[in-house]
Amino acid sequence: MLETEYMKIWIESRFDKSEIVKAVKKSGVEINKQGPDFVITYGGDGTILQAERKFPGIPKVPIKRSKNCSMCVCYGSADISLVLEKLRKNDFHLEKISKVESTFKGKRLVAVNEIQVHNKDPRKAIRFNLQIAKKRFEEVIGDGLIFSTAFGSTAYYRALGLEPFKKGVMIGFNNVYPHRKPIVLKGSVFVEIVRENALLICDNNGIISLKPGDRVEIKESKEKAVFVKL
Repeated sequence: MLETEYMKIWIESRFDKSEIVKAVKKSGVEINKQGPDFVITYGGDGTILQAERKFPGIPKVPIKRSKNCSMCVCYGSADISLVLEKLRKNDFHLEKISKVESTFKGKRLVAVNEIQVHNKDPRKAIRFNLQIAKKRFEEVIGDGLIFSTAFGSTAYYRALGLEPFKKGVMIGFNNVYPHRKPIVLKGSVFVEIVRENALLICDNNGIISLKPGDRVEIKESKEKAVFVKL
């Protein structure tokens, strides 16, 4: 159990966080970016993704500032003292959520929401091969693929008309022909671009250009995103 005077908090926000900073300091908790015990995210899903990139694996405490926040608790800055009190008393539990990762030419991208293989030119469908264990899908035509975590399944994955899910990683086909249902991601899968240029996209951050002949490995990551549930 963390003692108040030793608990370190960092506040990640794209918005004015002066009121939260004031409340945290008033509670006697140290605000420190170096090795925080918890990271409070004040914003929406984009703020959570940003915080996880900066502080991977550190427990996140999402505070709602935006309507676009699937994990945020409905506390405002005025209620931060209640949040800190629960942290002090260990009145919470931790929820670990799978991440997904891709590897291309030695470069590794890790995502909290999703990894996408997407057509670069929206006017042109890509053709790609998908290798899943011993099963192979040849020259699928469409906008690409989305490898979504449970956390990301309420975002872009759901916007494609696919059903949110609770655990693991799912492979969704993005506007492809012939139509294919989502598949559970198990082990490593390989995507090979056959025709047209594509993009390998990691959350709202990393983007790598792909051309015909390029082959990408994608799998569920051993890393986890950790959230404080109050």
